[in-house]
Amino acid sequence: MMRANRRGKGTSPSSDTRHKIIEAAGESFADFGYRHTTIRVVSQHAGVNIAAINYHFGGKKNLYLAILDYWRTKAFEKYPLDLNVVATELPQERLRTFVRVLLFRILDEGEGSRFARLMAQEFIQPTGSLDVIVEEVMRPLFTFLSATVRQLLNDRSPEQTVVLCCASVVGQVFQFYLGRHVMRRLLNREKLNREEIEAVADHIARFSIYAIEAIAAENRGESR
Repeated sequence: MMRANRRGKGTSPSSDTRHKIIEAAGESFADFGYRHTTIRVVSQHAGVNIAAINYHFGGKKNLYLAILDYWRTKAFEKYPLDLNVVATELPQERLRTFVRVLLFRILDEGEGSRFARLMAQEFIQPTGSLDVIVEEVMRPLFTFLSATVRQLLNDRSPEQTVVLCCASVVGQVFQFYLGRHVMRRLLNREKLNREEIEAVADHIARFSIYAIEAIAAENRGESR
């Protein structure tokens, strides 16, 4: 599990200190990554001493695990995706829901963006926690998306086709996060409002569904 041992006893001062550490460490890890974030820097930003961090988290590794768990929970609570409920929908609607939730999770502003920023750091400089992240966060989503794409293909397409279609869907979503600085220079803006994110999600879903169904028709020897 992506959780660290919690040493505090839940008293108000202890909870306040722990929260300060989580806030400061979340921002530092998101901005600089695991390797370039030190306990000393976190303690300075949080306004606590190093002993307090060790007391509550037992060191940098446990602190990082707690940060990942905390900000993942916050992001998932704000933009929930119940895979069991969504699985009852038509594949087209499942894909739309998947794209919309993922896009909002990574394009949220302020605190909501921290988990996406932490993930971006993991993609650039993987830590020993990446295996845990893959199993607990990414694999369930990939399994869900793969099943949805396979149903849209509606044939016996090879696994490689399914994987490439999944990569294309996710790639479109993450382009709007990873390419935000380029977008600012090209379009004189970096952020999208809620209505624009909804429009982007709808476009990505429609674009992807059309492409996947076109591949399926091509495999059956049909034309569009």
